[in-house]
Amino acid sequence: MTSEFRLIFAAALLGCGLSACAEDNLPQARELARAANIASDLSQIETYKLTAVVATNPGSTNSETGRITIYRDKGRFRSDVEIKDYRETRIILGGRLHLWRSTPEPRTGLVTLGNLDRAWRIDLPGGPKRTISKTSMAKVGGMQAYCFEVKQLNPSKHRTCVDATTKLALVTSNDAFQEEFFDYATIEQVRFPQKIRLSADGKVALEIRDIRLEKTQLPPETFTFPNEDPKIFRLNVLACDSAITGGEVMLGKQPEYPPEARARHDTGTVFLYVVADGSGTVKYVGIETAPTLALAQASMEAVKQWKYSPAMCGTNPVFVEREVKVKFYIR
Repeated sequence: MTSEFRLIFAAALLGCGLSACAEDNLPQARELARAANIASDLSQIETYKLTAVVATNPGSTNSETGRITIYRDKGRFRSDVEIKDYRETRIILGGRLHLWRSTPEPRTGLVTLGNLDRAWRIDLPGGPKRTISKTSMAKVGGMQAYCFEVKQLNPSKHRTCVDATTKLALVTSNDAFQEEFFDYATIEQVRFPQKIRLSADGKVALEIRDIRLEKTQLPPETFTFPNEDPKIFRLNVLACDSAITGGEVMLGKQPEYPPEARARHDTGTVFLYVVADGSGTVKYVGIETAPTLALAQASMEAVKQWKYSPAMCGTNPVFVEREVKVKFYIR
């Protein structure tokens, strides 16, 4: 009996194949998340300015390009987004988030920009109703990666992959979007991606590129509120600068296919913007994009009745913004 055969035979007696045994020796998800966050946590810098180019639907005929600027000074935060005639400003002061937006709903994927400088942080939920899979090996963008899945209260899965060498986030995905991180750079020994790509239904919905970071002192007027405008969508809620737990769909029926839309063979994907309060009650639903008005209205009526699990920032209930994807198709 050769040594190779004895090894395989011994593994079989122990009740696992070679690949299964190898997976048992891979780093656990919480270990990977901790390593990624230590390496790329910008809060270690405290005061900085981030700038980037933002492109919606890049490569398509309806692509639009603009900019985002983020300022952070410990507990103070400001982000300004400008994409053609779209404007959005978020300011965190005194533990509250103040939001001004030129339209009630953001463009598809732009909710991500509200927390852009935390986008590559890996926050794993706790609680008995959430399960984290074992780590597996995969190829992501030609690189070896460790991947794992988190199952939430609803049937959805959140998948995360980190670089097996650097332990930096490469891709995260859920039922609505996939987010990819590229070309990590370094500022004061902290890593950050220079490009982020957000995809939905296999198409790139948003690309943030030329991300630049600089440590700087910020003048007090940086966090001055913009002039009030009654036409501007406004939100003033408790802020959360750490991981939010909850905020997942607990009860939610899928919309019914409108008979007239089915008769016309209307199909496609509706993207909705949803705001839920700390109790999980839906307070606002708006249309981001929709193939037809009938499908949009059916989606809105259904989502208005959804119930989310309470979103918590530590022990405090908080509002959450969500983007919901509803697909209509005829078999």
